[in-house]
Amino acid sequence: PPLRSSARPLRRRAVAVAAVALAAGLTSCGAVADNASAATVGDGEVSQDEFETLLQGFADPAVSANVGLSVDEATGTVAGDSSRSLLAVLIQQEAVTQFLADAGEEITDADRASFTDTLAEDELLFDLSEDVQRVVVDQQAAPQAVDRVPAPEAAELERRYEEEPT
Repeated sequence: PPLRSSARPLRRRAVAVAAVALAAGLTSCGAVADNASAATVGDGEVSQDEFETLLQGFADPAVSANVGLSVDEATGTVAGDSSRSLLAVLIQQEAVTQFLADAGEEITDADRASFTDTLAEDELLFDLSEDVQRVVVDQQAAPQAVDRVPAPEAAELERRYEEEPT
């Protein structure tokens, strides 16, 4: 159902905040030995191509102006701190994807729709590239998927801790 016009500014702000959170996310990651990989996460990776595609999407002046990213207009590049933050968000999403897979879960189309169905048709999110949309939507839908993973019993947690306290 369409949102009332008074709710649109709030939804716009929510999408802008989500995109800024995506860009601002966590701020640390280690060095990567493989040039084709921007980061290694457990058994998976964030590819350099995926990372660069998203950086290009966020470097678009229409996007960066709406999400508050620092972009050098002369070179069309995203500032280093914003780039590292975006990579950290991608690392976090890869970790969540692996966690869900280990638990036999995944982010479903229904999870994604529970977020996107609340947005107005003219929402800022829908003006972004498909790659950027996917990352923002999956970031918003992931908690719903994680909520379906049952917490381990206390004895299981104790066993895991005894085996590997870190």
